[in-house]
Amino acid sequence: MKITALETLRTEEFSNVLWVRVHTDSGTIGLGETFYGAGAVEAHIHETLADRLIGQNPLHIEALNKEMVSLPMAQSSTGAEYRAASAVDIALWDIFGKVCGQPVHQMLGGLCRDKLCIYNTCAGYRYVRSKNIRPVSNWNLGQSEGPFEDLDAFMNRADALAESLLESGIDAMKIWPFDPAAQENGGLNISAAQMKKALEPYAPMWYEDPIRMNSPQALAEYARSTHVWVCASETLGSRWPYKDFLEKDALHVAMVDLCWTGGLTEGRKIASLAETWHRPFAPHDCIGPVGFVAAVHMSFSQPNTLIQESVRAFYRGWYNELVTAVPRIENGYVYPMEGSGLGVELQPAVFKRQDLTIRRTPA
Repeated sequence: MKITALETLRTEEFSNVLWVRVHTDSGTIGLGETFYGAGAVEAHIHETLADRLIGQNPLHIEALNKEMVSLPMAQSSTGAEYRAASAVDIALWDIFGKVCGQPVHQMLGGLCRDKLCIYNTCAGYRYVRSKNIRPVSNWNLGQSEGPFEDLDAFMNRADALAESLLESGIDAMKIWPFDPAAQENGGLNISAAQMKKALEPYAPMWYEDPIRMNSPQALAEYARSTHVWVCASETLGSRWPYKDFLEKDALHVAMVDLCWTGGLTEGRKIASLAETWHRPFAPHDCIGPVGFVAAVHMSFSQPNTLIQESVRAFYRGWYNELVTAVPRIENGYVYPMEGSGLGVELQPAVFKRQDLTIRRTPA
């Protein structure tokens, strides 16, 4: 089997979501996804990766992943190069599962549990759907599209939001109420002294990315100052910075976005690395439907997965406009995806969209 073409798809409406389809001479097509700066990622795929991947065996996933992330400008990064590699890697695992007639979680080692606890990230239907992703300014507050405008709810009706989630069996939610204040002063000041101490009596599960994720020493200092776990970080690329944070005892929960950190290949290595330090693993999701599906496969295959992030405004909303299936979520749990590979394809309607851009190498 050989890779015959790399194809990318993006739309104006979902301008930061980029899909990758890896074509093979057997007719099997793998689907991957990444998020943010779709045009730059698209260019890297076609102008740099295509020459290296076309003609190669798509089942040589480790070797191809190494080829993609060992470029001079693509090491330990979350830039366009790593996002491109992540999307292609996810597509390669999709091909692997399809060829073997097994779901990706089986290819990663099989189920470690029958169901998995989720939490709800309280975003709204139009969250992160603008071209330029900037904190606060793209929240689209007040633009209600349905019953799960959870971002507006946590800012204005947190009690009602909590009750709504509990009624559906979800007993944990992620909120970020201090972002507007931090945005106003560049993160240099916050009026209430020791905010983390003020929140400790409420026993939060974790503080996520409480400072910039560029200093293991600074994060370790922060972690020592509170008994609440530190979760870090969707913004890290590759296993190497996780190793630095773990060695400094700076993180308690390893959060990974598979669409940014190197795909499923690198994600499972980060999960294993975290387990070496007896730390739990918690995949990120707040970007796109294929990334969410990939994260669920990863979660079920790793023994130290603690909980899976989810956004009900997404999986009950716009994800369904784009893909043929989303993971089953009931009573606060997500269940394994069925079918071979990822178990999901782009909706036929996506290929008929007027705002769709498709690029394919070779044409």
